[in-house]
Amino acid sequence: FVVDEAHCISQWGHEFRPEYARLGQIRRELGFPQCLALTATATQAVERDIRIQLQMREPHVIRRSVNRPEIQYIVDRVDREEKDAALDRWMTRIVRPCVIYTTTRKEAERIAGIIEGATYYHAGLTMEDRQLVQQQFLHDEMDCLVCTSAFGMGVDKGNVRTVIHHTMPATLEAYMQEIGRAGRDGKEATAILLYAPQDEQLQTFLIETQYAPVLWIDQLQQGVRRGESYTKIETRLHLNPEDPAYRLLKSQLENGWSKERIMQWQVERKQLKGREVSQMMDYIHRNECRRKMLLHHFDEPAIVQPRCCDICGTIEWQDPVKSKVLQPVNWKKRLEQVFFSSLDSV
Repeated sequence: FVVDEAHCISQWGHEFRPEYARLGQIRRELGFPQCLALTATATQAVERDIRIQLQMREPHVIRRSVNRPEIQYIVDRVDREEKDAALDRWMTRIVRPCVIYTTTRKEAERIAGIIEGATYYHAGLTMEDRQLVQQQFLHDEMDCLVCTSAFGMGVDKGNVRTVIHHTMPATLEAYMQEIGRAGRDGKEATAILLYAPQDEQLQTFLIETQYAPVLWIDQLQQGVRRGESYTKIETRLHLNPEDPAYRLLKSQLENGWSKERIMQWQVERKQLKGREVSQMMDYIHRNECRRKMLLHHFDEPAIVQPRCCDICGTIEWQDPVKSKVLQPVNWKKRLEQVFFSSLDSV
């Protein structure tokens, strides 16, 4: 019984998902088969919760350091109206291939439009388009991908040299997951976070949208008491069955949660996520080695190394690789080359 991205099982995990919360019950129904749980970002609290949720008895824990010595860390604090200009300056210095993370689909498309040779990727694309973009990036047919957090899980591209965050992530765990796309071949890589004042307000707003409003709870409970199916309720109330906030609420109601329990759980989750945003802000603003802060968050001792972070002043740069600009194909000329070997044959 193998669980990947196991931090999603934990109520303290940065990507808690209700589907994962049922895995412990499924494992019990299967007779407790041998279990393997895997994650790249688990604090000790998350690790304990994974054990509890999967009902693991005295598991053998293999824990490697989260330190990535090949990655150097940079935070660039800029004015809000200067962020695009700052990104443009960085693009002249960095080594590609690179991944640029942003928060919304709209921003991913906009930023890709202002960077030469960039393509965007987000969950709003069709499955065929996502697969095409992903395969092109993996096979070095493009060297700059602008994306939301929808990109990355299960992607193993060894030669990503730079990861840039155009907007700050909500948690240090998410940050570590995303910068972990860089330098998987063990060669030098760089992580750059662009921060402008009030960037955290977007993350605070998104926290509120992740949970169902009280009105939904009342309407769903009333509908169920009248004997309506969830499908009928969704149609009547124009609810999107794929909305994560709705799916979470539906899962809780199906498990017999009361309105009071749901609302209390939401309060606790929002408080947790607020603390996580504060931790991210501390990472951005504190005048302390960034590697030390990241390791401390995962209960690891500090590591002193060359080529570390902007606070340590040990940043090193390679010469940027000029991106290849593909010339548009002249199809008329190409067809002539294919079908006519000489002027005599025209």
